Amino acid sequence: MSDKKVLEIKNLKVYYESGGQYMFFKNKKKIKAVDGVDISINSGETFGLVGESGSGKSTLAKAILNLVKPQSGVINIDNDNILSLRGSSLRKKQRDIGAIFQDPYSSLNPRMKVRDIIAEPMRAQKQYTELKDEVKSLLTTVGLDQMSEDRFPHEFSGGQRQRIGIARAISTNPKLIICDEPVSALDVSVQAQILNLLKNLQKNLQISYLFIAHDLAVVKYLSSRIAVMYLGKIVEVGSSESLFSNPQHPYTKALIDSIPFPDPRKERKGSTKTIEGDIPSAANPPSGCVFRTRCPIADDKCSQIIPKLETYKSGHQVACLKVKTNFV
Repeated sequence: MSDKKVLEIKNLKVYYESGGQYMFFKNKKKIKAVDGVDISINSGETFGLVGESGSGKSTLAKAILNLVKPQSGVINIDNDNILSLRGSSLRKKQRDIGAIFQDPYSSLNPRMKVRDIIAEPMRAQKQYTELKDEVKSLLTTVGLDQMSEDRFPHEFSGGQRQRIGIARAISTNPKLIICDEPVSALDVSVQAQILNLLKNLQKNLQISYLFIAHDLAVVKYLSSRIAVMYLGKIVEVGSSESLFSNPQHPYTKALIDSIPFPDPRKERKGSTKTIEGDIPSAANPPSGCVFRTRCPIADDKCSQIIPKLETYKSGHQVACLKVKTNFV
């Protein structure tokens, strides 16, 4: 892993309007799906992103993939802001970004054979040379038989279908792959195989991953750094080791405490209070700290001040007014 930044996001904001495009909806509210996010990913790094459903993780991924239009911000891929690119320049830059989706069946066109599914991104990027040989090589790379190219997605198991999705994602030699819950729909034994495949591909191809997941154990295994997202904001960022051994934000502590403990007879050390209730609506977020309505240690100050993502000596970043001043 190098210090060169493959992805750099600055103050990214993605808002939706409640009521959609229909004119008869009055008093439309802005849904702040992503609200001022800053992250960066280095070359060859796996950057984990965790948080509850509704935190804005998938919207952030869609913005990077140019599937939604942000209100403001910067998304730099190799120092080129993709939000300012158009036409052939944008298409050429999109070659550097791949995607692996959650459901390995619905993400593959059931009417297309495997060779066409894998070749489609290369055709879109006008990479026509030796497509047949390239498809066979990609199938071998992801651990599938070359004869699989003549079959349809329904003829494969879930793990095999995800391998096809991975082959498609790496077909344009991307520098960054967005992994949106890539193993959550698979059996546990198959999950391990796919995670090890992703690790080997990263080692051999020097790919960077943005790895989005709910399973913190999976994120810890694969990621070198992890960001915790809540209601459109990043509340904590740190190395995988420091985040799990010394979490600072109450929300991060609650997420880690929610990981199933292998021995129910042993009492969990350093456990925090369980957070209650559901994540608030992004159309009407709480004032001040967005987590304060569920935080066990919030006070009046938390309702008045929006905490900034502060960087401490270890490089650990936390957005919380209650962080200990002696944290290193």
